Amino acid sequence: MASVNKIHSTDTSQIRFNGAEENKTGRGIKSRPEFYSVSNKEHDRLRTPGFLTKTKINIETALNTPGYAYRGMKGDPDFNFFEQLKVSRIPYYLGGLGLAAVAMCGKNPLIPNASEANNAFVKKVLLGVLMYYAAREVASAVIDIPMKIFRGVDLNRPYRKVTSLREGNPLNLPNNKKPSNQGAFESTEFTRWDLFYKYGQNNNVNETFDQLAKKFGARRPMKDSDSSLMWKIRKMLIMATSWKTMLSVPFVMVGLGLAQQEGFAKADFRGLLKDTAKLFKPSTKNRFRMWGVSLKENLGKPIKDGFRDLWNGKSLVAKILGRGAIIGAVGLSILANVMILNKTSLKKEINPKIEGGQK
Repeated sequence: MASVNKIHSTDTSQIRFNGAEENKTGRGIKSRPEFYSVSNKEHDRLRTPGFLTKTKINIETALNTPGYAYRGMKGDPDFNFFEQLKVSRIPYYLGGLGLAAVAMCGKNPLIPNASEANNAFVKKVLLGVLMYYAAREVASAVIDIPMKIFRGVDLNRPYRKVTSLREGNPLNLPNNKKPSNQGAFESTEFTRWDLFYKYGQNNNVNETFDQLAKKFGARRPMKDSDSSLMWKIRKMLIMATSWKTMLSVPFVMVGLGLAQQEGFAKADFRGLLKDTAKLFKPSTKNRFRMWGVSLKENLGKPIKDGFRDLWNGKSLVAKILGRGAIIGAVGLSILANVMILNKTSLKKEINPKIEGGQK
């Protein structure tokens, strides 16, 4: 068995927002959504993966980040490294939007032609910023999705972390505990292996690792599947993180290139948003079919036309750069996944006679 602390997970109680009690204090900082009432028995636990969970966590993080920044600037002694990472992302997101806002300053309402040209310029800048963010997410997804399918490892698996605060902490939280949402695989040094052990009636603590071993190529049962898989998953994390960073280069080039194409500039996000809102109105007839048509016309066709314009290019240099970015993004994505899957396979390293008994 691997030399890790296998923490027995106890029954947890539901985390509830304690805004009513906190508002009695009269301090605005304590009414922020990051401050919950946590039971003394609450322990770190994995959260169920899925779109709804991810959306909820993203919303919570967006609402909590200003509170992290405020407490960091005030010198809160319990300001941790996770909160520091979240605060460091503020310039990343606000910088691009600020760039688009600055571009609007060139608008001159007294000159109609200049004002119209500035509107078109601002739209391209804003599209470029949004496509930059989208390209970074796609660069990560082309690694995350195959790893989850072929290796069964969700590199973005979230868990609820409960932190015990120092005595006399200025937050004055109930039970002096604070929860946050973090990633079980955020770091190779602080990977939360302990959360993946199973403790129950079957007493098979390695159940999760036994199931993952099959995805990694183990054809026979393994004695200590956790020991064999931990360093393989650690290698996966290292390679995945590095490849995501490198893949962001060609994907960002594609995203920024699309934002400058006339075909993609015809995308009508406002119209698509209006049609999406109609999905929640049961009185609207054929709302799903209408939304499908809207998605195709307002987004699908502009993306298709944008890729065509980027591939063809208006000049030789534009054609070389456009095709190079597209080919590089696709080719490097395939290469990255092939290398990671090959380096993390257990097929060549397991001796059936030792791990699985005689054939």
